[in-house]
Amino acid sequence: MLSSQVFDYIVIGGGIAGSTFSNLMGRKGYKVLVIEKDEYPKHKVCGEYVSMESYNFMQDIGVPLDSFDLPRINQFQLTKPKGRAINLPLELGGFGISRYLMDSELKKASLNAGCQWVKDTVLSYCKEKNLYEVKTKKNIYLSKELIGAWGKRSLLDNNLERPFYSNKQSRLTNWVGIKYHVKSHVLKKDLISLHTFKNGYCGMSKIENDAFCICYLMRGENLRNRTIHQSEELFLFKNPFIKEVFTQSEFIYDQPLAISQISFQNKSKSEMQALMLGDAAGLIAPLCGNGMSMAMHSALLASQIKNKAHYPIQWKKEFNQRIKLGRFVQYIFGRTGVMSIFIQLAHLFPFIAKWMIRKSHGKPF
Repeated sequence: MLSSQVFDYIVIGGGIAGSTFSNLMGRKGYKVLVIEKDEYPKHKVCGEYVSMESYNFMQDIGVPLDSFDLPRINQFQLTKPKGRAINLPLELGGFGISRYLMDSELKKASLNAGCQWVKDTVLSYCKEKNLYEVKTKKNIYLSKELIGAWGKRSLLDNNLERPFYSNKQSRLTNWVGIKYHVKSHVLKKDLISLHTFKNGYCGMSKIENDAFCICYLMRGENLRNRTIHQSEELFLFKNPFIKEVFTQSEFIYDQPLAISQISFQNKSKSEMQALMLGDAAGLIAPLCGNGMSMAMHSALLASQIKNKAHYPIQWKKEFNQRIKLGRFVQYIFGRTGVMSIFIQLAHLFPFIAKWMIRKSHGKPF
């Protein structure tokens, strides 16, 4: 069924980038439709640490962060697989917030800006003359402009024949993400810690409501013919810091959230003249960046672009160094021997870790 409305913008995906972009354009008076396939908000696999670079921006677009008493995080810890630790201050720092709360508030702000939301799955899109035609399971929508904000991986990527979707040979592909929420007396409220293990690393930090987020990434091979818990005992628990937290914390949910086939390969910044935002434009390694801040910042860049050809240039100017550094460190942390050497060097020469932290945090926008 063809919708009778013609929107100024259709945004595919209601995550951080999509909801932020819709909010910004709605505030400018444009007619915006967000098409999201899932019920929102929902829990997602995510490190749930946000750099302070985006705090004031979120307040400005209608997200009342000050009202939630969110933890401020200003300390960083990095441990080797056998437990040796490096402790450093975070110059800019960040705050902890669950994806459930963050997505909920960003959607509310988008709706308050006058945007429309529908729950539906986009099957395909094309451009005919001056309008985009977006086909979903339930409807066909028309818009003057189209924004892709569907996240890390989607069937749309396959339909558009984006190279990263089918390239499974790179060391930057086939990562698995696992997330828990816990209550713990072991973890510190002002600390984000990164604990390494064979073929992976585990981040831990405080979020709202006396809970902590535990989120780890590991190579898919760690799970071959094993359950998640078997893999944790075999690989993660070799690091005594991880084992202590897992064995002395109260797990809030019975089962973890999991996501597979995570890829950190390069992605195009537009497809069929539609701008890509957030993880759809490029996924940064969590240990070397702030994906949530980058998603919001990419939405801001796209909202300010007058010539779409300039968007990839601006995107690269803002994020390319962080993305490249993230890929480099992700490659290192995917090789246990190289990872141990890197952490040993960072322990002997702390300026290496300080430089990495500084480069992973952008400037306030």
